[in-house]
Amino acid sequence: MIKEITTEQLNPSQKLQYDLWLPKFRYNIWGLPFEPYIDYQGEDKNILSWQSKEAYIKWWGQPPGNEPYRDDGFYTRELTWLSEWCQPSIVIEIGTDKGMGTFLLDRLNSPAEIYTIDTAEHAYMPPDKQVEIGFFSRLNQCQVYYVKEKPDVRPNFIFIDGDHSENAVWEDSLWAWNHIDKTRRWVIVWHDFRQDGKHDGLLRAVNRFSDYSRRKIYKFIDSSTVWTTGENE
Repeated sequence: MIKEITTEQLNPSQKLQYDLWLPKFRYNIWGLPFEPYIDYQGEDKNILSWQSKEAYIKWWGQPPGNEPYRDDGFYTRELTWLSEWCQPSIVIEIGTDKGMGTFLLDRLNSPAEIYTIDTAEHAYMPPDKQVEIGFFSRLNQCQVYYVKEKPDVRPNFIFIDGDHSENAVWEDSLWAWNHIDKTRRWVIVWHDFRQDGKHDGLLRAVNRFSDYSRRKIYKFIDSSTVWTTGENE
């Protein structure tokens, strides 16, 4: 089942990291190199935020439902506090695209070994500029492995944000469950869990995974990023 919770329902160790997510995010971004991207002249605020480190922190360092943007797709908060709680040694990202999530995971988990998976050769910058997969993380020389197939490793943090079709999300979720290292703290995260009529397949797959694994999957009311965690199982 998918359980919508408040922050007060987090366990104490997770609540502590949730309360500190914003200063942790700012510290991790501010304290490491940042290569800006200034060539974009469009209106996409996610891409405009890459014009400077200050702009990036201001844009991404806000809660998912923060006015006036109301974008529940912002995953910064959840990836930050879950990374701080988990302290992963191996991170897997399924779905590299332009490398925005890749960059964030790298900056949040500097000591970790990070793999980002995408079968495509290129991503697209609006309106139709073709760029290399992982554009922003490559621009910033993130120390990650870019791969086309799931590696033979035992991660303890997995971020699923690839193909959003029902079959693909189910297969990615099942792979995550079979490979996650449950001997220590572990996290599986899904992006775009939206009841908007456009993500019904993803919703069915995540609910199916919850039933299969017998794990509750949690979300906050203002976010489309959902997660499940465990510890020393």
